[in-house]
Amino acid sequence: MAKVKTNSVAAYAIVIAFGAMGGFSFWFWGSPNEEIIRLTTSARKPAIREYDPEAVKQVDQAAGEGLLAQRYAESVRDGDCGRVIGMTLWMQDRLKRERMLMPDAQREEEVSAALCESIQERLPEGNQFSDEGIDDKYIFGPGAAFVILGVDAGRDDLEATVRERVWIEVTYPGPVRAPKDHFGNPVRSMIVGVNISEDGDVLKAGVRGNVDIDLNSFSYNWSHEGE
Repeated sequence: MAKVKTNSVAAYAIVIAFGAMGGFSFWFWGSPNEEIIRLTTSARKPAIREYDPEAVKQVDQAAGEGLLAQRYAESVRDGDCGRVIGMTLWMQDRLKRERMLMPDAQREEEVSAALCESIQERLPEGNQFSDEGIDDKYIFGPGAAFVILGVDAGRDDLEATVRERVWIEVTYPGPVRAPKDHFGNPVRSMIVGVNISEDGDVLKAGVRGNVDIDLNSFSYNWSHEGE
């Protein structure tokens, strides 16, 4: 009887030992799922937000490349909220959700009107970069001029598959209404990227705004103002 008890105690001790080893292993190495997540995350291609002339190709305007991005930029600049809403995926999704939750034409009109107001309203305090970025309506502000620089593959971490990212150089006519950097300095020109989905929609790429902004591209040379 004592022998059986001794064996039970030994077996119990072994179970405790293996449990302790497992606990230490979990503490030291992390769970298997955490390891899988870590490896998957580390293997993911980083989200590139800078313009790289060597990585872009020139657009074929005859084939319509870059046309959607330029049309989007012009629509934001001109306050054409109907076209902006129709081109922006997250805004279309917002309207679809409203239709599903409340199939009321009046409610959809109210949401569309609120989106339109947010597109057209430009406040002085919003015209400066924050830690979350800046809205497109200030990047593509009144009087801004656009030059299509080229296209690349774009981001792989957005809400839909990207067909192309179109890089645009944006130049402002004067410092008064130009976007301000984090320090309040008016930016003469900058380079931004518009990610276009396979369905031809503009994808949201930032906390604020829909475009990738190359912060290293800022120019402050106002000596050519008025040209």
